[in-house]
Amino acid sequence: MAFVDKSGPGSPSARRLDFILISVTLFLSGFCGIAYEVLYARLLGTIIGDHFAVNASILITFLLGIGLGMKFAHRLQQYLWAVESGIGLYALVFVLALPRLDYFLFQMLPVSSLAVNVLVACLVLFIPAFLVGVSLPLFAAYLQTLVPGRVFTISYMVYNFGAALTALLIEFYLIRHLGLRAATLFIASINLGIGALLFIRRGRILGRLEKRQRIRYPLKTVLPLIVLSFASAIFQLTMLKFAEFIFGPYHETFAMVLGIVLFGIALGTLFTHVLKIQFATLLVINLVYLVFLSVLFKPILIFMATYYQNFQGVSLTIWKLLILFLIMGVSSICFGAAIPALMQKESDVARESGHLLFVSSMANAAGYLAMIFVVHALFEYGAILFLIALLLALAAILTFWPLRRPVILVLVILGGGLFLKNEYWQEKILYYDYMSFTSLEKFHQARSTYQGGRWFRKYDETFSINTYEGQAFFFINGYTSIDLNTSPEYVVGFLSSLVSPRKSRGLVLGLGSGATAGTVAEVFDTLETVEISPLILSKQDLFRQYSFNIMSKPNVKVYCDDGLHFLKLAPQRYDLILNTVTTPLYFSSSKLYTREFLRLVKEHLEPDGIYTTWLDSRVGDQGVRIILTTLQEEFKYCWVVVLRPEYFLLLCSNAPLELREENRLFANRKLGEYFFREHGRDMHSFPYAIINTNPFGFLQPDKPAPVNTMDFPTLEFEMASVPLGTLQEFPTYLVEQYSLEVINRDVFNNRGIELNHLVTYYLLRNQQSQFSRYFLRLAISLDPNFLPQYEKYLLDFFDTRMRRYPSVKTKVAYAFWLEFFDHIPEAMEVYQGILELNTDLPEVRFKIGRLQYQEHQLEEARTMLEQELLYSPNHAVAMYLLGKINLELGDDDAAIHWLKRCLSLRPDLAGANRALGEAYQKKGDEAQAQMYFQKESDYYPNTE
Repeated sequence: MAFVDKSGPGSPSARRLDFILISVTLFLSGFCGIAYEVLYARLLGTIIGDHFAVNASILITFLLGIGLGMKFAHRLQQYLWAVESGIGLYALVFVLALPRLDYFLFQMLPVSSLAVNVLVACLVLFIPAFLVGVSLPLFAAYLQTLVPGRVFTISYMVYNFGAALTALLIEFYLIRHLGLRAATLFIASINLGIGALLFIRRGRILGRLEKRQRIRYPLKTVLPLIVLSFASAIFQLTMLKFAEFIFGPYHETFAMVLGIVLFGIALGTLFTHVLKIQFATLLVINLVYLVFLSVLFKPILIFMATYYQNFQGVSLTIWKLLILFLIMGVSSICFGAAIPALMQKESDVARESGHLLFVSSMANAAGYLAMIFVVHALFEYGAILFLIALLLALAAILTFWPLRRPVILVLVILGGGLFLKNEYWQEKILYYDYMSFTSLEKFHQARSTYQGGRWFRKYDETFSINTYEGQAFFFINGYTSIDLNTSPEYVVGFLSSLVSPRKSRGLVLGLGSGATAGTVAEVFDTLETVEISPLILSKQDLFRQYSFNIMSKPNVKVYCDDGLHFLKLAPQRYDLILNTVTTPLYFSSSKLYTREFLRLVKEHLEPDGIYTTWLDSRVGDQGVRIILTTLQEEFKYCWVVVLRPEYFLLLCSNAPLELREENRLFANRKLGEYFFREHGRDMHSFPYAIINTNPFGFLQPDKPAPVNTMDFPTLEFEMASVPLGTLQEFPTYLVEQYSLEVINRDVFNNRGIELNHLVTYYLLRNQQSQFSRYFLRLAISLDPNFLPQYEKYLLDFFDTRMRRYPSVKTKVAYAFWLEFFDHIPEAMEVYQGILELNTDLPEVRFKIGRLQYQEHQLEEARTMLEQELLYSPNHAVAMYLLGKINLELGDDDAAIHWLKRCLSLRPDLAGANRALGEAYQKKGDEAQAQMYFQKESDYYPNTE
């Protein structure tokens, strides 16, 4: 690169040194600039929470602050060194003053509310945002004195490469190794170093600055940029939602999207600089890609799922970034190259670039507001993609006008996009749950079992009640939280209330479907519940059947707030605080598992009050240790409840735990009838879910675990590093340490253990789990006659339930247990009775056909399964059984037909490829047979 021999101080070597200095500091400034948006947001989240209003206000403040900084940057042309130093100094003061800010917001202000806290936070953030906005135009002006030609593209490219790098390093390295505060101080030190270097060389650099005539951009240039930038904001938020749907709604997901956006800007600027791409060309390329994204989206997700299991750790992150780049990279490049493409000529680069960047930033802010308040709520995602394409088409028409041919071309492309959207876009794929994209098997299983959902969008959230094989599931932002009307959520509320010393005042954090809070509300005098999502709160009428209609209860108060923020403002103490928010990997929930939050909980509990929280397999065994280590710092006593084989409740207190006011719960006829009717559960079995009274014994010196804190959320990092974490050691520990004597003494006050209730609780949760097997063996070892007596006990229980509450659900449950105890004819008789009364029910014919196949009634089974497929045409397992049946009956062509249909839906269904291979082998087609045998072996290498 040649240097300009301009007037001003310094020799060519001095100018070369200045060029290197400015280029390096520009890269580092970009590295630091975006870091503050992430770090300030997360640091403020530890004080005032992650409520939608907080996140939206912080983002808008940064957009406006940066935009205004760019607009007025030219007025500070002499003081870039002071701007960079000011950014670093402000961050340093912010970190040191953070505890004072917390005290000011919640103790000193005469009125403290979410609105006031957000206003103060915005005022605090405006200054650093403004200073960050000033930097880029001034760096461009400094480079202009050293480099011939257009320098803004170089500045913009270098700055955004640095920003893209920091977006990933902040989340995946700095915060995880340094913590939030130390990471902020590290970034601040870089800014201070930049300021110092610029200060040292300021005389030589400023001496070469000269006043220039500003180029003014006409409305024909600015107006398409406004439309494009408006569309860009909608695009970025849409891509963030897509990323949440396929990777999960976590901090690292946001970091990856931000990284791709910034990397796209840098690449787009590079292409514009090297290839001289015109603004209009970028619009057309972007429009064409968005049009084809409707077609490409599903194949990209299948591609991801196919190879997902081959990666882990850093390689998995790279794989996700590649997938994300395939989805949004081309458009990010085109959006990012827009301003450099418009600046074909430069004079007063600081003012010119600052003006265009200001316009773009303001349009971005408008687009963001339009997306969260209007677009996201009104349109499905396929329609939003088309809306973005429509805006791009408008920008292109404004650019090309009055030329007719390119305008017609744009309209033709847009029309093609509408056709492709209607023909190929599959909205439902976004609602499968992000875990469905972690393997091809899970993807096909989700596709074949997903029956639809009721989708709702508001602000930045997406909620759905999804139906899989007749069961409703609670879906929020890509994450399937719970299956609705499942008994564990009610057991959480029941057992938390049972150990509460009094039933006077309770607090439930995380309303969700209302199942847990509704149970607590049935026995507590006063209940307060907090829900962070305004969307979930607005749809509570959908959950009336699951929540005992909690919103209508006079003893219940519901607040829309972040749990952390709510507790900081709450003046009262509680007998019970129940934390039922989503997994700690979920960005808005992670802080509710930290030491600081537990201390806040302890401050709001009565001295003998109870705090309950939960964990599941996703935390992994090391995650369990982190949770227990953190709990042990604040609570002396803890009991473990098994809700499902890999889903546990922790009951914590600083007073010895015991069952309290049992009659108040067991005598509650409404709860008793509900559990019996809806779930087939006897409330007297619930205390047997308490499996351990000292989980802190799981902590071992040879396997240390750190404390989870706001500044260093190690639990979140641990879960992010093992996204498919499983529990192995913790469940084994619970089984090995189980003692009837200890449970009888500590839980039941030496009243004795009822084996029927003990076994029933675990057997009804999961018949194949290590818990159910262990307790069944234990009961048999204590009473050799237990099994026949227990069989009668359980069948009588479900028979009584079916007769008292005759319904499809109760009859199916009774038939299931008849089948479980090998009463196959009786089970088929019950299923036949259901079918006679409800001829259009799906799944029942499948159950009958499956049992008939087991009994080798092949013709009857074939007829029944063929009828099932009239009601459930995508029932892959029914097709598989039909293939097997026809194979045994000697109808090889029919077997091949059904097995191929099955594999078109579930190509990895266990046994299906082998059965198809056997069918081809019987027909003498050995090549086809071996191909399918090999496919079965590829899917299941450890099976014969």
